[in-house]
Amino acid sequence: MQERIKLLMLKKLPDDDKEIRRILLSFDSEKKRQAHQVIWTEAQAVAAVGDGATINFHVQSKEGMESQFEIMRELTVQPTYIYARITEGIEIPFAKIESEFTKATWQQIDTPVFVGDVKFYEHFHHGFENGVQYVYIGGIFKIPFAEEGNEPKECNFAYTLKGTLSKRISDSEFLIALSKVNKISIGETVTHDIQINNPEEIALFCKLNADFKKIKGALDYFGVKVDLDMDNLTPDDVRNIDYLIRAVEGNVVRYNEKDLPSSFCSNIKICNIVVRVLAKKDEEDDSGYRLFNLFTGDNEKVLLELTNGDGDKQIIHPWSLFLHMKAEDFLCSNVNLNVILDSIKAMDTDDLNIVIPTSDTQDICANNMLLEVFKAYDSQHIKDPHLLQFAIDVADILLSDDLASILNKLQAIKRQRKLTNDEIATLVIIRNKDNQTDVVKCATSILLGESESAKKLLNGLSEQDKKQITDYPIYSLMQD
Repeated sequence: MQERIKLLMLKKLPDDDKEIRRILLSFDSEKKRQAHQVIWTEAQAVAAVGDGATINFHVQSKEGMESQFEIMRELTVQPTYIYARITEGIEIPFAKIESEFTKATWQQIDTPVFVGDVKFYEHFHHGFENGVQYVYIGGIFKIPFAEEGNEPKECNFAYTLKGTLSKRISDSEFLIALSKVNKISIGETVTHDIQINNPEEIALFCKLNADFKKIKGALDYFGVKVDLDMDNLTPDDVRNIDYLIRAVEGNVVRYNEKDLPSSFCSNIKICNIVVRVLAKKDEEDDSGYRLFNLFTGDNEKVLLELTNGDGDKQIIHPWSLFLHMKAEDFLCSNVNLNVILDSIKAMDTDDLNIVIPTSDTQDICANNMLLEVFKAYDSQHIKDPHLLQFAIDVADILLSDDLASILNKLQAIKRQRKLTNDEIATLVIIRNKDNQTDVVKCATSILLGESESAKKLLNGLSEQDKKQITDYPIYSLMQD
């Protein structure tokens, strides 16, 4: 029979009686929590969190601890068991953090940080790492905090620019200012001397700051309102940033696709943002395009020429390019809903009802654009109320005796609030009309919240008719 050998790590007990008492009390409480003898892997714990579990840990404080700073320090020096608390209330251990791992706690202090007379940050952070006290400024500096009675120590600071574009701009400007003044002031009472004397470092700060501002200028030109995540840029992202910068500087860009039209809209993805641009072929360069902000109010209205089978031509002006937008286009980071709405208002009412077939299954028209807005809104994890209000405003413009317009307006409203008695009465009248189709009856039942009736009608439809419900946004309103 082979002997099983188990290695135990022993540590010397501290001399502090209060610390010994804390260790014993902590041992007793952790023993009780782990009595069921089930230990999870980290993967099991992560899966449990996805099913509603929470991550817990417990700290046994020493006697006599009163200030929050003592508690924060204590959190970073004790070995810590991590538990997954499942929905049944049971805590299952899955990890233990020992002293060789970095454990940190910090809190935000709402006191401004200055370089000279210029305020750069509204707050800083104070905290501990493995029992050592630090002050954190702007995500750049981590300054050791001198203990009471001790003189501040000279330290070499490592600083890196990270985070979003706006954060990197402010942090690089902070470093440039600091290289000139060499003092950081926290509030009115604390000043730290920080020496940045390396000319190469200072030149790098200035270059990076200029590069960041160039990117910001390009994104501003295209109307981007979302802060760019700079920590996760790919080579493709960097290339697309260069496209936008080149466009702003007056240069042409080239696309790999051949036989592109002289003017078209395109979405350019850069990490966490998507920029919708208008590309126009350059007059002097057949293979080059110039990029423009589609949402300026100047580029979105065009002249549309339609020719029927007999060769008769119909001129429509203005025609809004926004009628061509799909759901993903309405989620772009530079979309301007007010400009789109103004563009639609500028069109003649009769032109809004024109349907332009683009394939056997898709048409371009104002009502179909509205359905794309619904798809965009329904796809959002965090719903944008402005997008929904835009859909209602568009529905108001399109509203007529047309059945599709009425149903679209009501499904827009249903996403925002409960239907009124008058709106419910409108749906009932539509459903009860003579010779009303089962597709419309099913749609009205969905809007009325009559799920059983809607399911019964849906199941009775042919496969082709069923797609008129299941392939459209109204299906997302059908209750389970």
